[in-house]
Amino acid sequence: MPLTTVPGDTVDLTIDQEGETVLTFHATDRAGNTETDRTLTVRLDRTPPVSTFTTAPETIFVAQPADGPHDDQYITGTATDTGSGVDHVDLTFVPQVPGPTLVRPAALTCTDAARRECTWRVRPPDGLGIYRVTSTATDTAGNTETPGPGIHVIVVRTRP
Repeated sequence: MPLTTVPGDTVDLTIDQEGETVLTFHATDRAGNTETDRTLTVRLDRTPPVSTFTTAPETIFVAQPADGPHDDQYITGTATDTGSGVDHVDLTFVPQVPGPTLVRPAALTCTDAARRECTWRVRPPDGLGIYRVTSTATDTAGNTETPGPGIHVIVVRTRP
């Protein structure tokens, strides 16, 4: 952006480029005294994050009580955001037979402090049945992705 001199003490400025814009500015009084340059960093993020499943469609999970032999089962995936970073991921479980829809927050593990690339995991529901599962990621700027078609998972019980 070219240097611009603005008379007065205010300026209208529009920043519409996504990413980081650094503004450098200073004031000069009528006597010609100029303050030291100051900077202001403006971050603009309008792009929602993206989440995907790493769990295969039609995966079968075994319903067990907590701390049981199958307590280590998770539906997993990734979430990325090149702007402000991933804030959270929610999974929605819609049973294929009448029953309540469940929404569960995922546990995130991010590879960088800016939270640009993360993995997530959520335990499957306790109830038996087939569930349509969708993931929805939200970034730290508040942008939320539109859930995709998702996957189906199956929760069964084994005989004791």
